[in-house]
Amino acid sequence: MATTTAPRGPSLVFSNEIAALDGPAEPGATVEIIAANGQRLGTGYYNPHSLIAARLLTRRHESIDTSEFFVTALQKALEYRRRLGGDLEALRLIHGESDALPGLVVDRYGDAAVCAIADQGDGRAAGVARRGAARTPGATCHRRPQRQCRPRVGGLPRGVELLHGEVPEPVVVTINGLRFAVDVLAGQKTGLFLDQSENCRRLHGLAQGSEVLDLFCYAGAWSVHAASYGANSVTGVDCLGGGRASGRGQRATERPC
Repeated sequence: MATTTAPRGPSLVFSNEIAALDGPAEPGATVEIIAANGQRLGTGYYNPHSLIAARLLTRRHESIDTSEFFVTALQKALEYRRRLGGDLEALRLIHGESDALPGLVVDRYGDAAVCAIADQGDGRAAGVARRGAARTPGATCHRRPQRQCRPRVGGLPRGVELLHGEVPEPVVVTINGLRFAVDVLAGQKTGLFLDQSENCRRLHGLAQGSEVLDLFCYAGAWSVHAASYGANSVTGVDCLGGGRASGRGQRATERPC
């Protein structure tokens, strides 16, 4: 149990807000968060290696150490995206706090799922994703720590871990009617910046007849969309060799579906 001065509301508890720990807590341990006035705030995972010492996963009296907890959260997130409509082949299935799973991002690229985790506790959710992939013919799943430029994030080792299956190289998906090759093992973030898919679609009607400069273009998602939407010229600039190579690959892959 951790006693905190943090107010009720935020799902993140910072280390300088913790007044006391009731007993030892290992990295990734489940902790109950109690306010200084004795009010219970919720349950989350403890991380002594980060300024964010705890991430609240629930405010109800329920266990977060079961597969059912994460399966329910994943199903709820998928159902919500189905109601919104749009393409489900490539999408951000879990987006941290927005889906009540702070510190966890799950991106789906066809049959491949990438779990980007910020804390050791989120490895439980990655385990659920692995078991789900194991029940899906042809599915693959792997996880990677967020912000891989740092040696350790939240006490996690650096690198990518394949949880299930085999990953084809490259994975090819359709986004907004365009085909993209994705390097889910060595690419930036989880392979693409899927949270920008809707923003890229807004170029429709804006790029027509324009000259477009796409800085920090990485795999060229904005460039490809602009060219598809009628731009007169598109220039993509990136300092990363892998990103440029991926961008060149997109030109061979892109085509309206």
